[in-house]
Amino acid sequence: MKDEIVPLVLRVPESLRDWLRKKAEADTRSMNFLTNRLLREAMEADQEKAA
Repeated sequence: MKDEIVPLVLRVPESLRDWLRKKAEADTRSMNFLTNRLLREAMEADQEKAA
């Protein structure tokens, strides 16, 4: 079963937003896609460490 997509308001420092924007543009992806990918990778690494 696929997770339901829910909105998340996230406040970040301007420098982090600028980095996300540049990284997303370089990968021809959206900032939303990149943020989701980075958070999922962090979650998976955390789960592997806990196992």
